[in-house]
Amino acid sequence: MISSVLVLSIMLPLLLHWISYWWIQYGTWVHQVARGPDPVCVSQDTGTVRPSLHNLLMEHGSDQGWHHGYSRYYAPLLEPLRDQKIRFLEIGIETGASLAAWLKYFSDPDHIFGIGYDCEVDGLNSWQKEGVTKCSGPSIPSHIQSCSLYKGDQGDQEFLSFFKESSGGNFTVIIDDGSHLPSHQLISFESLWPSVVPGGLYIIEDVETSYWKEETEFYGYNWDNQKSFVEHMKLVADVINREYADGNSPLSDLYDDVSYIQFSQNIIVVKKQTEEEKLFFGRAYRFPGRSRGSGLPYP
Repeated sequence: MISSVLVLSIMLPLLLHWISYWWIQYGTWVHQVARGPDPVCVSQDTGTVRPSLHNLLMEHGSDQGWHHGYSRYYAPLLEPLRDQKIRFLEIGIETGASLAAWLKYFSDPDHIFGIGYDCEVDGLNSWQKEGVTKCSGPSIPSHIQSCSLYKGDQGDQEFLSFFKESSGGNFTVIIDDGSHLPSHQLISFESLWPSVVPGGLYIIEDVETSYWKEETEFYGYNWDNQKSFVEHMKLVADVINREYADGNSPLSDLYDDVSYIQFSQNIIVVKKQTEEEKLFFGRAYRFPGRSRGSGLPYP
């Protein structure tokens, strides 16, 4: 009896490790088959071949690559920015896997920022010191001169205000891969959206949480009394088209400079208007007598 228990205590962890390893390998294989061969990326400036974003995410073990397949959405949006001096922010850096990929992806960024929060439940980000630190470690490419890590809660308005003032804002791209709590996604968006430059992107990952049960607990947060972030962002479509509703908008004027919103699998992309396209927004409707002041009834 004792020997059987001993054998089981030794074999069970090995079995679980084996299952976990092959589950990841299976997910990687399925995703690679689904997306086909990885396209070759060529630098527009030098003509040299370099790794695609998908390959970099896979290399560093980020689930943005092997599980979510977000690179299918990111590649066409971010490839034109790859060699520009962008200011990039990722909320929710956890172990730093995806941040390491971004550091290799952008060739000459002005500054890359990461926000992490120490989750007491599973110790995520316990490696990061309090306050503000410089990025360091073997995964930091030599060409990266400016990379900063901030430790704070994305649901804390005081921290977000401090971050905006300390970082200087003017972000080209913001990616929210933080707590995934719908209220935090909304707080962060409404706080940081004014800091996005004209033509810039704000991307919210893992919006699946807007479909979770109220009794859900994740990263130490409870979903009780949470409201759907996805349903809120659907209203942005009416904001963008407010011209045809006699200027009536369902949201505050914070959203008035949205150029477009893209809903994809588990991810939302919001782009800010450029200076050139602002003339198309905020004008009077040319057929005022036809507008009912709001959308037609649905369903």
